[in-house]
Amino acid sequence: MGGAGVRVPVVRSYRFITPNTADAPKLARDHVVWLLEHAGCPVDTDTARLLVSEVVSNAHRHTTSTLVSLTTTIRPGRVHIEVYDTAPCPLPDPPEGPDLALCAEGGRGLWMLQQFAALWGYALHGGARPFGKTVWFDLLGGAR
Repeated sequence: MGGAGVRVPVVRSYRFITPNTADAPKLARDHVVWLLEHAGCPVDTDTARLLVSEVVSNAHRHTTSTLVSLTTTIRPGRVHIEVYDTAPCPLPDPPEGPDLALCAEGGRGLWMLQQFAALWGYALHGGARPFGKTVWFDLLGGAR
């Protein structure tokens, strides 16, 4: 049977769960880039690779989560990526300006999100007693 009758949804969402190990950033970025290329999504894969790597690396370095969950939602001309971990702490403010971002011991990943993502943010989960957080960002096709 051919693929002529197969309908591809306009919005596709995928979840990838990995142990929070040193290779988690590579596994996550390879997964996202493969999805973007497979779907023909016009966002810059180098930017997606960089930002996924930064956010997942932060979850690995700064949390005790045993797992990291990555959700990739592809829409026409854009992608929305969420990284969930079980560390219920807010993110620090990103450094101001490129000079501070290059000199700072930390915060460069947040600075990169601010510079390269169309939108980004984070959410704590669990109300008054948070149990985890999601860091998310959107990339648009043709935007850098």
